[in-house]
Amino acid sequence: MKQSVLIIFLLGIGGFCEKAWGRPAENEGEEDDLMFNDGDDDVDDESEAPRILSRGENITTEPGHSIRLPCDIENVENAVVQWRRNFSTPIFFDGSKQLEEPRYTLTKSFTLDIHNVSSLDEYPFTCQLVGEDDQTITYFITVKEKEITESGERRDQGMPRVIRILPEKSKTLKKGELQTISCEVNGDPTPMISWTHKGNPLKQFNGKNRITIEGVTRNDTGKYVCTATNPNGQDSRSTELQVVYPPEIKMTDEAIIVGVGYESEIICTVYSHPQAQVTWQKGDEELVPTHRITMETDGHDHYLRISGTTKSDYGFYTCIAINNLGESKKSVELSGKPGKPVFENSSYSEDSISSPLLTWNVKSFKPIEEFEVLYKKQHVDDWVTAPLGEGTKHETFGIIYKYSQIFKDLEAGAYNAKVRAKNTYGWSDYSDVYTFAGNDIGRAMQSKLLEAASTDENNGVSSLEISRISLVFLLSLLIAHRLQ
Repeated sequence: MKQSVLIIFLLGIGGFCEKAWGRPAENEGEEDDLMFNDGDDDVDDESEAPRILSRGENITTEPGHSIRLPCDIENVENAVVQWRRNFSTPIFFDGSKQLEEPRYTLTKSFTLDIHNVSSLDEYPFTCQLVGEDDQTITYFITVKEKEITESGERRDQGMPRVIRILPEKSKTLKKGELQTISCEVNGDPTPMISWTHKGNPLKQFNGKNRITIEGVTRNDTGKYVCTATNPNGQDSRSTELQVVYPPEIKMTDEAIIVGVGYESEIICTVYSHPQAQVTWQKGDEELVPTHRITMETDGHDHYLRISGTTKSDYGFYTCIAINNLGESKKSVELSGKPGKPVFENSSYSEDSISSPLLTWNVKSFKPIEEFEVLYKKQHVDDWVTAPLGEGTKHETFGIIYKYSQIFKDLEAGAYNAKVRAKNTYGWSDYSDVYTFAGNDIGRAMQSKLLEAASTDENNGVSSLEISRISLVFLLSLLIAHRLQ
């Protein structure tokens, strides 16, 4: 029994040894075929691996030129490509831009284009296949300034260059946004930077390489030009800003004065981007064109005209402007009341050399019925009504009424005055506050001398008259000094 077990065990070992030491099996040839096919597969995989076909080189160029750095790749569909500057700074990774430099662009075939080359581009640029082999090619860039010719006709050595201006392309902003415009230059000696906006010099930014606008408005729209200048020449580049904003309206704040039967015209100036739609209202009623009412547009100006104005046309008119960013409106009164009086230069009365004489005029299509003149000493709160009648004169020139008023017994010092007028349609607005001098003998005499000199030039007044006024002036000063 023991002998039988031993025989079986030895037979098992023998079979194992045959397999372990290479005795051919019945299907061993088929296995060899499979192994050969696997080898074929490996060869095919190697033939499909990406490979850089381009060769790096040394490139010499001049400032302002553009250069192309090819990186042609076989089996590019399997490639992950990276461009670097100076061996360390990523520029592009698998087609995605890593460095914010607008002068660097990449084609679909992984060629790196460098535009407007300058000395700042004197780096090695490497194209690398990212993988086990990390295949790499390198371009070495040299930027060489042109030399001065023997005749001296050209002098490009050290020429100023505006390398770039940011934003590089036209940029659209919303009103109120912050915007910085920067300009990078080089040259030898270092160029001086100057700026213009829409052709106008921006002297406050001369010598600075950037403009910062805290909150853009419509006035910031337009072309900005950066100019670099040194003794060797000049170079410029430009960029442009567009600002979008809701409508802004400009219209007079004063009532528009017109007579019955005359043509009325209201002007509404609208600034907006995008363009606004403009409509008109009288009170709460929207106006439409009729045989008497016309609406016209000329650039930013919108006109509302009413022919043969009647009393019923008087009232408040509103200009409404709307775009997709907002709405703006402004109103003005069309009126038969007098216009806002306007003061002329003050002088001094012929009757009393130290009494100031104030003159004003007012527009009115109806006769002036009444004036109200208020005055006060400067830095005093209460206004005083000037008595009219004595010392008041008036003249009429068509629809312009001219009045003057003498102010007697005023103390020395500065005074304020304002006036309003009334006709059958009511009171006008008060005039702007006018400042004049009170009882001031010195200033009065100076005024008389100037008037006499002017009359002498125009009407031949004798020098004796001027001398007489001068003598009175000196005596007045002496008396005033003795009374102090």
